[in-house]
Amino acid sequence: MEENYVQVFDNKRDGSNYINYKKTNVKGYWMPPKLPDWALPADEKGNCRNASQDPQNKPEKQYQRENSQSKQSNKNDSVQKNTGKQPPKETNQKNQKEEFNRSRCLKVIGEYLETTGLKEQPKFIIPLFKKVTQNSACKSLQNIFDKATEEELRAFYGVLRPVNDLVLITNNYKVALSDSLRYVQILLPNVKIESLFSCFIHLTKDHVKEVATFIKEDLQSGNLTKIA
Repeated sequence: MEENYVQVFDNKRDGSNYINYKKTNVKGYWMPPKLPDWALPADEKGNCRNASQDPQNKPEKQYQRENSQSKQSNKNDSVQKNTGKQPPKETNQKNQKEEFNRSRCLKVIGEYLETTGLKEQPKFIIPLFKKVTQNSACKSLQNIFDKATEEELRAFYGVLRPVNDLVLITNNYKVALSDSLRYVQILLPNVKIESLFSCFIHLTKDHVKEVATFIKEDLQSGNLTKIA
């Protein structure tokens, strides 16, 4: 699972966790992030995937299912060796491909549009969407929500997320957005970064991680000041 950024808030909410990280002076409550449902196997919808690939860290049901599948596979191999016949194919193939949950994907995209400020600047949405999806036929945000294909939505999500995460780390460290954009300009010397919108298409999750490191180091050294 790739690194995710969360928003830290002052008041406790249902399901939130408390953090008091003295090195960066980050203090407050945060909600454990969840993967979008379309990125989860069908039987894990709505659950947060925190377990590693270590069987000891997997949910009990998931481990039992995988263990059972492994045993069945060994059994099928044995049948094939002894009889020379292929075992019957499984009729249920739902675990072989992750299911795409359109409503969940659209909900996350809507959240990203709001966080990045695109929701307040709708004139930028369609040009960005067309550039990402290579001239989609969608002509409005409602068209995107109603008619965009799975591939188009995945591509749009991938472009929105790094900028969304940049805003979150900026807010979490309580620094000015202009400072974060200054770091982005250092990382992208061939792109003119004039505003947050300049980051779309060019900014990646790795850039966001580097910006977070810059902010943390400069706060510790006193080269960067938090905003009130």
